[in-house]
Amino acid sequence: MQTFSMQAHSQYIQKYKLFQSQDFDAVQERISHYLCAHEFKQIHDCMLDVQLYGFQLGNSALFDLQYSAPVEVVIDAKTEFYFLRLTLDGYCQVLSENQQASQQIGEISVSNPGRHNTIRTNQQCRNLVLKLSKADLEKHLAEKLGYRPHEALLFDASAINLDEYQVIVETIHYILQVHFHGEAMWESLSANLTDYLLNLLILNIPNNFSSLLKTNRNHQVLPAYIRQAKQYLDENLQSEISIDELSQVCGVAQRTLQKGFMQFLHQTPLEYLR
Repeated sequence: MQTFSMQAHSQYIQKYKLFQSQDFDAVQERISHYLCAHEFKQIHDCMLDVQLYGFQLGNSALFDLQYSAPVEVVIDAKTEFYFLRLTLDGYCQVLSENQQASQQIGEISVSNPGRHNTIRTNQQCRNLVLKLSKADLEKHLAEKLGYRPHEALLFDASAINLDEYQVIVETIHYILQVHFHGEAMWESLSANLTDYLLNLLILNIPNNFSSLLKTNRNHQVLPAYIRQAKQYLDENLQSEISIDELSQVCGVAQRTLQKGFMQFLHQTPLEYLR
């Protein structure tokens, strides 16, 4: 497998050390601060030596995390973030609702917010962790679908071998390089890089919208009146808009408008406005 080398990865992210501690309470507090609220415990009586490196990616972040001891981490279901893990060393078990995955070196998995997620690591486990903004992912998903879905985005929690998704590794490697060599310009560069990464993950990691996204990419082009209606609704989110008003704006009959929304956006105009 052609994953990026440990030497290159260490060079690019371990310059940005956030903390190192052997104190249980300090680890609990610092990990909660940088990643999210969680519960964590040691599985065996081994000395902790937690090291965390990383930097911000807009509203998201990229971390290198190692506990150096077998631990169990339970992520708070109320978190507003998805967590993607790429295992660099050792292995971990990922449990999410009724799914379970044993994750080896060179595999990734994703924890979804609103779910009970538990991660168990061995002593050697070291993960590259992408903390992904739920709001930003939902925004990109809506742009790709052409409407705001009522159903939450759920990635498949199974471990995925990156031989099939090498583009994700290459993109993460590129982001690490750009951040390392272009710190002075990072603020202006990070927004575009983050947008590209989020789109890449939505389109490449299996999720509950994958089939629909593939169909949309293959052949869906929204009619002009649907695009006009979407724009009008988006510009007047705080207003009470009737179907009659919207049909007049778009120049089509109410029945045509209703049918078009159901055909192309899978919801009514009023549902879209909510």
